[in-house]
Amino acid sequence: AAYINLFYLKGSTKLFQRCYLSVRCGSNNGECEHLCHINNDVIQCSCHPGYELASNGKNCTDVDECATMDFPCPNPSIPYCVNLRGNFQCSNQSCRAISGQNNRYQSGTCCQQEIGNCGESIWSTCGRDVTAADERIVGGKSGFLGGWPWMVYILIDGSTLCGGTLIDENWVLTAAHCFRTATASTTVKMYFGRLNPYATQAQEPHVQIRDATQLILHEQWDKNRFPYNDIALLRVSSPVVSGPFISKVCLPNGEVPPPGARCWVTGYGTTAYRGPAAKILREVQLPIVDINTCARSYNSTQYPIDTQKMLCAGYRGGGRDACQGDSGGPLVCQRCDSCSWYIAGVVSYGKGCASPNYYGVYTKVEMYEEWINTK
Repeated sequence: AAYINLFYLKGSTKLFQRCYLSVRCGSNNGECEHLCHINNDVIQCSCHPGYELASNGKNCTDVDECATMDFPCPNPSIPYCVNLRGNFQCSNQSCRAISGQNNRYQSGTCCQQEIGNCGESIWSTCGRDVTAADERIVGGKSGFLGGWPWMVYILIDGSTLCGGTLIDENWVLTAAHCFRTATASTTVKMYFGRLNPYATQAQEPHVQIRDATQLILHEQWDKNRFPYNDIALLRVSSPVVSGPFISKVCLPNGEVPPPGARCWVTGYGTTAYRGPAAKILREVQLPIVDINTCARSYNSTQYPIDTQKMLCAGYRGGGRDACQGDSGGPLVCQRCDSCSWYIAGVVSYGKGCASPNYYGVYTKVEMYEEWINTK
């Protein structure tokens, strides 16, 4: 019996080593900054797209696409390349990126903000997209890791998908209509830092998962008149830890984006009306629409616009919009003086998705700041 057991243990050595190494990847991510793998019984680190492995074999450094690609910006109308952490952007402005610069506002001026030059830890502030990325969704494009660190993937009762926004280490802002059928036994699971909904924990080890321990619907929200006062708060089971890929967004602090301002919507929802869900976080840049113009387009519909408590964004010809599954997600705008991002709207409703003559409608967060603060 002793001989047989010894033989079995010898034959199991490699299996034991693999299990041991796998546990190391799972417990401390193998000391890898991004991804941990087992290759020939050895821990190996790798990086997400847009990064390369540092000389220590563990950390990841940004790839400067502007310097390494032959023709990063082939379109002559947007010829200037601006390097971003994990990505790059083509611009029609000849400003150069400084270390950690965020430059997605695309207005008449360049954002000149040095990340971390604030006299305090960047993780203690709001609205910092430290691995900036650049359109979802319908007519959008894929996001990049860390580009929208406040974005939350919400799964209700294991099947209903909504978006949310991290506004505090303990709180997520979302849409009330996501919970039209919620009961006392409804379960809500939230994923922070998620880029690919189909990725494993090993592929996205930075993702934090929390349960909702409290749901607060706005008192004047009525599921039979769902777009009005369409806002809700979720308390997380334990505080969310901020870092390079997860951080909170700023509240408006009384600010409302003017018509024409170009803001961004992100989400994991369908890429066409009643179409398939996105396989990766999507993003789209949309202009804010004059609220009276938007109201006229919805006058004859079941749910006319509340010009005081709603925002609209999109194009008259359609083509770009939020869609099913994006509900509750953020419409964020960037402050060009500080480069911080604030949540201006919560994805609420629309007629179809990206339909001509109908703009996307959002709950106007500025009107609910006092409500948020009291809760």
